[in-house]
Amino acid sequence: MNSTQIEYFLTLCKYKNYSETARRLYVSQPTVSKQIAALEEELGFKLFHRSTTSLHLTMQGAMMKKAFTEATDIIEEARSEAKNLHDQISENVRIAFLEGSGVAAIMLDPFSDIIQQFRGKTNISIDFMTHKQMNDALKNNEIDIGVTLLDEVRNNHTLDYTRLKVINFGIVAHKSLGVTQNNILDISRVRQLPFYLSTEGSLGVKNFQKELEEHAGIDKAQFVSQPNIDSVMLNVEHGMGIAAASNTPRIENNDELEFYPIGNLNTTIVAAWNQQNKNQARNRIIKRLRRSIIESRHSS
Repeated sequence: MNSTQIEYFLTLCKYKNYSETARRLYVSQPTVSKQIAALEEELGFKLFHRSTTSLHLTMQGAMMKKAFTEATDIIEEARSEAKNLHDQISENVRIAFLEGSGVAAIMLDPFSDIIQQFRGKTNISIDFMTHKQMNDALKNNEIDIGVTLLDEVRNNHTLDYTRLKVINFGIVAHKSLGVTQNNILDISRVRQLPFYLSTEGSLGVKNFQKELEEHAGIDKAQFVSQPNIDSVMLNVEHGMGIAAASNTPRIENNDELEFYPIGNLNTTIVAAWNQQNKNQARNRIIKRLRRSIIESRHSS
């Protein structure tokens, strides 16, 4: 197979029509048909179901589309990096992490590896923000990348984002509150305690509250609003009530706290940016992030 066959295949996947594909590629329809047939012969299976009225990918075709798309992205990124290797361009990229939620603890290491790769060509600054600060900064295009939670950005059509990692939440509490008995969550005890949430400026808090009611048995009357996640954790650490959190080092390393995972309670960490953000260095970092995600999936 060759790059022309892959290009023709991916273009045909997009338009699902040989005539339109030929028009987009500035070639004849028989040329497209010939390249697709040659690719199918080399692979040993059909890529499309054909009829007089429609064209659909086979299961094998869908697998090859995913593989070719990922490979094309990696090659394009490598080409771009190689082209710019000699350019010692001084660029600035501002990255912000949602503070206190475990996002930074989980994602700082992967980002540190990427930052090292861009050292010398790009000046990268790191900041930590509350829900409100993060959402305002993304809205106003004041940061290049915001590492936050999916529920905060999924309904904002002015933003783009890349999914990075799914994290599971659980109930965290001071051991003196006795929310577990024999390593089993005592729901009746949980329902007696204040449940702290960071709500100020959060766009996803209502959805999170519904999930807590559904998966953890929390009553809405228990919710107590806090200005930020750090305030939530301070109340928990002082035995004032409970909260939902990912099992971060702040929790794991505190012998006075206990953590009980809730299997269906989770969210996704994303890297988000304003669609008006034209920072090319930001674009390269996002591409490298996507490549890291692909590589980690293949190695797992």
